[in-house]
Amino acid sequence: MPPTYAIVTASQIRPTLIPELSDRTRNRLQTLRLLSIVTMLSLLVLVPLLLAIPLPVTPLLAVVGTLAALLAIGLPSSQARESIAPLEAWAHLSLDMAAWSAFLYYTGGATNPVISILLPLVAIGAAVLPSLHAWVLAASAVVAYTLLWEYHRPLDVYDSALAVDWHLTGMWLTFSASAALITFYILRMTATIRDRDRALAQARERALRDERIVALGSLAAGAAHELGTPLGTLAVLLGEQLRNRQLTLETREDLELMRSQVESCKTILTGLTRQAGLPRAADSPRESISTWLTRLCSRWQVLRPEASVRITATPELAALPAAFDQNIEHALINLINNAADASKEPVRIDADLMGAGILRIRITDQGVGFDGNPAHSAESPPAGLGIGLILARASIERLHGQLEFSPLSPRGTMVSVTLPLTAPQPDD
Repeated sequence: MPPTYAIVTASQIRPTLIPELSDRTRNRLQTLRLLSIVTMLSLLVLVPLLLAIPLPVTPLLAVVGTLAALLAIGLPSSQARESIAPLEAWAHLSLDMAAWSAFLYYTGGATNPVISILLPLVAIGAAVLPSLHAWVLAASAVVAYTLLWEYHRPLDVYDSALAVDWHLTGMWLTFSASAALITFYILRMTATIRDRDRALAQARERALRDERIVALGSLAAGAAHELGTPLGTLAVLLGEQLRNRQLTLETREDLELMRSQVESCKTILTGLTRQAGLPRAADSPRESISTWLTRLCSRWQVLRPEASVRITATPELAALPAAFDQNIEHALINLINNAADASKEPVRIDADLMGAGILRIRITDQGVGFDGNPAHSAESPPAGLGIGLILARASIERLHGQLEFSPLSPRGTMVSVTLPLTAPQPDD
């Protein structure tokens, strides 16, 4: 038996709060700590070998071991959580700075050229932390540097000339490594911040668009309530006229068409009243996608009897049961209406599956096409209010779908709607 799919509704999508610091920031801080451990171990091995300077191995290994333990403790937490709080990031960098301060205390203090390694920690903190935390971290670095100038364990240097040469070399290496480290991490972290700001801007745009849609919804609800009475009156008058036996065949056909249009309007208003809350796909009847498309086009044909539509669906859609949100039906009807308005030629609808669980519906017309961005046409179209396109785009994007416009040669427009198909939750 083929699986059943449903298009999720906006009410089923949980809003995701954008974390202050992303999981990528946490991972980079963990990588920075790992680099600190590797650098400390390298100094423990290379300094005695290259410079013949004895180092206090026991306290330095204790510092490295403590930092490694903190890294091991933090790894499971970084995998379980998707974000890191600013206070936690500040504590992370502060512990790294404390470990380096302890390491430098046993290796010459401020006279050790590696002391410049404190600067990348401050720079990274300034890039990712709030201002207060960043200033506290910078002040901690200054205090550590000052204390290490006065309080440290001097190293036993046997060859002063060689020590000076290696000191200058160490300063150059530390400066180069610090510059590379700062550039690498700042670029990555500022990119993360730009992504966050871009997501916030998109969220604000969606909020503004939703406010407009809510206002339109309020107007539609009021109009639906007010239209009930005149539509009922029209239905009664049309019924009385149709009982007149003296009507010509042409007049009777026109009155029958008028009555069917009035009944369609009443059906739409009844549906709006019944679906005053957010409709759910799970509440809709399940049918194959091909059947659903045929029913949808038949419903549209009643509203637009002068227009025509041709449907082409791939064979797998005939055997794929699905339940569809009413908002999607309204969105597609609006798009088909736009295509029918653009040309007197039949509207062509092609439906297929794009990969696993992605439904694609392409609506093609033979009109004059569009110039420039079709989104601008939605805001200020040459004719009509453009409300249908605005609502269609909002309904599709709320369900994580996409609406795209493509010009055709020599004329015409193709509207492509892609919708994710999601398996419904099992009944309790």
